[in-house]
Amino acid sequence: MKQAKFIISHISNNPLYSNLQKAQSYKKLISFMPATIKDGISYMYNKNNTLFIAFIHQGYWMEFNNFQRKYQSQYKQNYIKNTLSRLIKLDPTCKCIWADSIKAFYINSPKTTNAHVDTLPRFLERSCGEFKNQTKDKKLHKLFEDIREIICSNKT
Repeated sequence: MKQAKFIISHISNNPLYSNLQKAQSYKKLISFMPATIKDGISYMYNKNNTLFIAFIHQGYWMEFNNFQRKYQSQYKQNYIKNTLSRLIKLDPTCKCIWADSIKAFYINSPKTTNAHVDTLPRFLERSCGEFKNQTKDKKLHKLFEDIREIICSNKT
């Protein structure tokens, strides 16, 4: 019986699934980058031998481009190019993301995470729901009774 890693490598090497190979290569490239750049990257893609890097915030984009000091901007772009060439030497399957130039931009929406938000209360209900409902308006009376039910259900 074949092991899972052989099956996955066979699927990722299939030309039909070349996007999987690119995604793995981008993840490898991001893992080699310094933390100041790595934390701000939302995604990357190649087009016409140009590597486009999307940053999650304008601050990361400005730090990457650094308009006040042009030599630092070239330094960071050259660093990424050198890292990419070293990555290709280490892992020849990453040849699909080779780029001659690097362009950066920022997106307005932040990274989305699929974290489950727990909406249950994280405290013990101290109220017993025992209060007098002296309102004469029927809508307000109903709202107070609904609040009482919620308090009693959180108590248990």
